[in-house]
Amino acid sequence: MDRIVLVSMRLLSELLCAAETAIGRGFLSEFKSCIGNVVRKHHEILTGFDFKWLELNAYILLSNLSKVEPEKRREKCVAALFDLLHAAFSCSERLGVGFEYLDKPALIYNVNHSLFEQYELARGIIHEKLVWFKKEKTKGAGNGRRVRISLRCGDRLESTRIPEQILKGVIESRKLSAKSLPLTFIRNFLNEPIGAGPLRKEVSGARRVAILLENDFHSHLVSVLELVLKELKKVSIPKIDIVLASGLNKQKLSKNLKETLSNIAPDNYSIVLHDAFDEDSLTEVGRTLSGARLKINTRVAEADYRIAIGSIRPHPYSGFTGGYQAILPGVAGAEAIVCNQVRGILLSSRIGSTADNPLFRDIQSAASLCGIDFLLNTVENKDGKAVNFVAGDPEEAYAKGVEISQKLFRTEVDARVEVVVLAPGTPYDQDLYTSLQSLGTTRQLLKPNGLTVLMVNPNHEDIFTLKKIVKLEYDDFPYLIDKDPKVLLIKNIMEVEGRNLIIAFGKAVRNIRLPIINVDTLGEAIDQAMRIINPSSILVVREAWNVIPEFKNGEPPLSADF
Repeated sequence: MDRIVLVSMRLLSELLCAAETAIGRGFLSEFKSCIGNVVRKHHEILTGFDFKWLELNAYILLSNLSKVEPEKRREKCVAALFDLLHAAFSCSERLGVGFEYLDKPALIYNVNHSLFEQYELARGIIHEKLVWFKKEKTKGAGNGRRVRISLRCGDRLESTRIPEQILKGVIESRKLSAKSLPLTFIRNFLNEPIGAGPLRKEVSGARRVAILLENDFHSHLVSVLELVLKELKKVSIPKIDIVLASGLNKQKLSKNLKETLSNIAPDNYSIVLHDAFDEDSLTEVGRTLSGARLKINTRVAEADYRIAIGSIRPHPYSGFTGGYQAILPGVAGAEAIVCNQVRGILLSSRIGSTADNPLFRDIQSAASLCGIDFLLNTVENKDGKAVNFVAGDPEEAYAKGVEISQKLFRTEVDARVEVVVLAPGTPYDQDLYTSLQSLGTTRQLLKPNGLTVLMVNPNHEDIFTLKKIVKLEYDDFPYLIDKDPKVLLIKNIMEVEGRNLIIAFGKAVRNIRLPIINVDTLGEAIDQAMRIINPSSILVVREAWNVIPEFKNGEPPLSADF
């Protein structure tokens, strides 16, 4: 029953995001009206259903089901899900977004049906047609020559052997020399920015300026900040707030940064550590595309001019970092951030692409409510070194930065495979959540029904989180949104991706029962994959966060945009 609920909510989420792409935000009122009638009809099962939570609604439904008499749960669940999906599909068809002529497979891993089959499933045969994919046995790899491959994750370096005849390659990010950007290069951009006038002219007349500084800042960002502050001194800004845009992370002001700022900042500046959970420091400015309440750090919301300093590099969910992400998740409240991050496991939320990316569209909707006036982004290589720089109008400068980053990280791949073996890459292998996000790369590399083998190096906090996930009850859902959202997001990834995911955690997680296959070593994980589907093709990705896959034959990525 849990699986049927999770699958149905995933399907509904994909449909919702596809309708957003095809029609725009205007469809929401009609959609809500259709769904609202079903929620009222099945109030016992669907109480608490909310558009903004996408597939996280599954946990609300499962919590409601736990309070229903056991012998009636299945009947009531199937009836509610059928009416819910049927209403959504009927509404979509009236709006011109339908499934009837779609025959391409969708990478909705836990279903392993084509979208057309899911459409039929939604018409009322959920409980009969939810049959898991059974792969036809292919000729095994036999006892032929095996190739040794090695992966590093954190301080773990592991090697194993893969049959040569099924190994389709080992992908690594491109090695690029990183020359330090001269300050004169950056200074020239402040005087001749993209799509805007010089910064000192643009900001002239502002009474209160907010500078949003990326959380994962490097020394080159401090250099950019120093140049910006020198420009602001020329126009006598009465009040300057430097806001560390940390999203859900608890930020601490390092002694090094404090000393640096005290040396370069004017007397009228203040440093603000953003806290997404502190309601007293947030101001509501509207609702995002997902329907979440967008609360922004008050210092940022009240500023009459906003400058964002950050960096552009590939991101498995949003396409790329930088740009408007200084607003969401940077200085937003927890609710908007969680609703945004949930979109990361949708098909079109993928590395290296912002076009029709549901997570990125949600970020853009936040920027329309609380925007950026001037953007300064370095373009980083895989080692976090600045190799280029863009500044000026947020839309134009960001588009140029993304174009540069795509060229740096684009990697050619022959074809999709049945098993992808990957490590996140440094520094994204230092915690569980960012390691799991690397799955946003593999969904473009896997054939439908394929398996991912992920190498993870959990820290002490991650192990504590995994123990919490095991004990998690569906009733805990509302509490987690505001109190411990990363636990919720990790649980959601594991639940949705779990049937097609094998994780090599190391010995630390050996005794924790998780909704996925977890083993100690990389070799054991690959052996499990070989036993489960007997693959005819395996691809190894050494640094998943640093690879933007592009097929040599020009094949487009799989998506649910229809």
